[in-house]
Amino acid sequence: MEQVKTHSHTQSHSFEDFEGGYNPHSGFYFSRTILDADYDADIKKLQDQMINLQCNPDYMRHLEDRNTDEIFKIISFKSADGTNDTQSAPPEPEIPSNFSYTPAYYDSPSIRKAIDWFQCEKARVRIFRQQPGQNLQLHHDFDNERHSYNKDHTMVRILMPLNDERDSYLNLANANCDAMVKLEKGQFAIINTDYVWHGTVTYDKRPRDMLNMIVKWNDWLHDLTRPKSHVAIERITL
Repeated sequence: MEQVKTHSHTQSHSFEDFEGGYNPHSGFYFSRTILDADYDADIKKLQDQMINLQCNPDYMRHLEDRNTDEIFKIISFKSADGTNDTQSAPPEPEIPSNFSYTPAYYDSPSIRKAIDWFQCEKARVRIFRQQPGQNLQLHHDFDNERHSYNKDHTMVRILMPLNDERDSYLNLANANCDAMVKLEKGQFAIINTDYVWHGTVTYDKRPRDMLNMIVKWNDWLHDLTRPKSHVAIERITL
């Protein structure tokens, strides 16, 4: 049986004694960092180019009860063929070098700065526009299954809303926690979608735009997600 580490009130306690933090395989992370930029101007130029969510045929059976065509419009910023419309990944492992930035990436200066701020290798990068009043049920995905769960090639997703205040929520759940959160524009969550079940709901009358990046876990992300002794929000203007 796993031993649970306990503490005594007779011991001293300081931040240096804390051993926890984000686990990129089964945990979820909500950022202390908020990336501020004029994403609205970019979104206005892109919204007429967004198309219905598409899926690799191998995974269509997992979408049969989700009605994703009604829930999402999507545009790609990095895709398998470098076009705005291609969304799905080939069935082989999702290697970042096999994906190319699209015209939408180059035509969106603020969103491009947000993508580039993250110092990690990126595979697919997309905007998911959730339509008003829509609910995406709790589910998981297969980003790491395609890598045979190789921990030397762990892929995580970065999810960051691009709109001002929306009545929209992200539900994340794993073996130990179930959280419903409303992220601020420019704040982000990081999850491993193979292990963390996730869903969203938008009660707003306006659509909600979420930057969704599939990236390779690295030391920069490890340092970014480590707990800090001083509790504070860091706002970065891009």
